[in-house]
Amino acid sequence: MIWASDAEGHATFVSPEWTALTGQPRDKAEGWGWLEMIHPADRDTARNTLTEASRAAAAFTMQLRVRDAAGDHIWVTSGAMPSFSRQDGRFLGFLGSHSETAPPVPEKAQGRVGLYNPPSSGSPGRPNSALEAIADHLLLARAAAAEAGEDMIRSIIDMCLLETGQRLASSQGPAPSGG
Repeated sequence: MIWASDAEGHATFVSPEWTALTGQPRDKAEGWGWLEMIHPADRDTARNTLTEASRAAAAFTMQLRVRDAAGDHIWVTSGAMPSFSRQDGRFLGFLGSHSETAPPVPEKAQGRVGLYNPPSSGSPGRPNSALEAIADHLLLARAAAAEAGEDMIRSIIDMCLLETGQRLASSQGPAPSGG
């Protein structure tokens, strides 16, 4: 499940998979609304990790529980890469993903700023659009390039992630009213 945020960490795009998983309408997930779907005991970890990552303009990974549409809580791994303006290098926000956490699950929610560990390509759930599939692959490629120390390739992928995130956010259009 792909998502994007602005520089303050407010959700600007959530894929239709988020709504399918949680039952939360897109317009309710925007901003900090997605926190309503996080287990109450995990909300501080989620907010603090995202706030710290936003302040540092740094990648992050967290594992926490999300309430699904049936009302049960499932463990997910969420993380993102920062996006920067090509013109002036200004931090714009994040492009990230959520996926169900493979066992073993942690005992409590956790977050780590400075590292993004994307889910494996075998994660459940299919992207709903070509742009979401591109974002999935770019996030994996960026992590591999960073791990290999390929800074030039990572930099090129960062530009592609920026463009993909902007297109995802603009393709979503305004949230439907009501809910």
